[in-house]
Amino acid sequence: MKILFSILLILFVVFPTNIGISSEEQTSQTKPAGDVSSKLDKIYAEATREIDTAFESDFRIDESEYRKLQEENRIKLLIGIMILTCISLLMILVCMIRNEKCAPWNIVNASGLVLVIQATLFIVVASDTHEQLTAAIGVVGAIAGYLFGSASRGPVERKDEGVPANTAA
Repeated sequence: MKILFSILLILFVVFPTNIGISSEEQTSQTKPAGDVSSKLDKIYAEATREIDTAFESDFRIDESEYRKLQEENRIKLLIGIMILTCISLLMILVCMIRNEKCAPWNIVNASGLVLVIQATLFIVVASDTHEQLTAAIGVVGAIAGYLFGSASRGPVERKDEGVPANTAA
């Protein structure tokens, strides 16, 4: 940005645009080369100083403001994850309940899948340190392993009654 501004400044000072001025007036306005270079140096020094101060003041924020913005964005993201969880869980439950072929354990596994994925996202966004992240992901992984392990086995029938164990008798 500084380089582009400097090049444009040099071009306009060295090659002035004199539209509508006759060649006689243009030659009368021409100044000695030494005067142009000193004027150019002054303009360049002022322009670079203004650019430097504007750049530093616009983009400089202290660490407390940065942390505040970081926490605000984290809270917005967590709220978005919670809203997405509710919407996706509602959609899956409505579709599963309307399907007559769907067993209750299928509903539990489908809703568990949504909750495990969303809980993982929530934990990753909410955690500050790696220690918090490691322990929480371990717990969520254990829950996911239990849900998906039971989903692959399907309903277990009770030997004494011949009724699936996951349904109410």
